[in-house]
Amino acid sequence: MKIKLSPDRVFVSSDFHAFHKNICTGTTQWASGSMRDFPNEVLMTEKLAENINSKVGPDDILIHLGDWSFGGKDKVKIFRDMLNCKFIIGQKGNHDYNILKDKNLQDLFWKWYGDFDVDPIVQYVIGGKTYLCSHYSMNIWENSHHGWRDLFGHSHGNLPDNPNSLSFDVGVDCHNLFPLSFVEIEERMSKKTYMPVDHHNEKTN
Repeated sequence: MKIKLSPDRVFVSSDFHAFHKNICTGTTQWASGSMRDFPNEVLMTEKLAENINSKVGPDDILIHLGDWSFGGKDKVKIFRDMLNCKFIIGQKGNHDYNILKDKNLQDLFWKWYGDFDVDPIVQYVIGGKTYLCSHYSMNIWENSHHGWRDLFGHSHGNLPDNPNSLSFDVGVDCHNLFPLSFVEIEERMSKKTYMPVDHHNEKTN
């Protein structure tokens, strides 16, 4: 799947986990783990929506790489209605069961990718750069030796960043609960020392 988009006002993020009680310090039942410092899931979700709306305008494009919300089917729509952006592209994460089971919830998104049998890798071309986007990180991907980028979520910042790979965790927990524009993505990519890690190099067919 390939989508070509203008670089102006395109944003990407992952792992919103809207209304997820266990990801909040005040309501969690986890013994340990990556948690957000909020007294409850409602305040966390309101802050998340505030942050997104402060950057992403109604006519912008927001790409979300999985794990939209928790707490039942109704929470999918409630959180969608909290966001001003009309053009949200959703990709399947490992916790998006409610969306996968309900076509009406999938239709809340401008585009939705993935079903029970497919964990999609979607190719976006933005500002002359090619991005392969999925919920999960990849070590090697198509044309990684020709400068294609890998954007992922799922890991909540727990994977060490590889400064020699054009791979990047866009999960919202890595960026103070804000999505990133593709300008910001490229600012971060420019700090990496690009070294292909398989048997190919930039001059290999």
